Amino acid sequence: MQITVSGKNIDVSDALRKQVEKKLSKLTARYDTLVSANVTLSVERRNQIVQITVFGKGTEYRAESDSEDMYRSISEAVDKLDKQLSKSSERPLAIRKKDVVSNDGERLPAPVEAPVAEAPKASEPNGVKVVSFTAEALTVAEAVKALEEKGHTFYTFFNTENERINVVYMAERGICLIDPKLP
Repeated sequence: MQITVSGKNIDVSDALRKQVEKKLSKLTARYDTLVSANVTLSVERRNQIVQITVFGKGTEYRAESDSEDMYRSISEAVDKLDKQLSKSSERPLAIRKKDVVSNDGERLPAPVEAPVAEAPKASEPNGVKVVSFTAEALTVAEAVKALEEKGHTFYTFFNTENERINVVYMAERGICLIDPKLP
């Protein structure tokens, strides 16, 4: 697995880099679908923060942890990832927590495997956080699967069925679809 370790307000020492690689190698041994990982180590006041994003075949998992010790934060973040990976590998694809519904109340087909997305790039011009990314070309069912696997509250994608940018999101009544149309 390719591991990228970066620091924010901290110089990443070889010892920290080796600790991250050691902990993530245990995940790689248990889950052979993992392809790469982006790890950000940061320091804010006394908090030692670790953010890890792991990319697999059709999946993306994120975990974050903070404590007063960077090594402990690394261990806790990797433990969170391990729980997420374990939970998703135990759950059959056919079982979903919520029904999938479109805006007009019609049931949508079950989700299928989605390709890996590239990591979003964030910037803050004029105090507004802007997140840019390449929208994946997916069907609604594939986007729903990606939403559930990644644990996001919404997922933006290029709908291959109608050739428009769409959003699927979690709502109290289930998963909903936003399908904007231009006049």
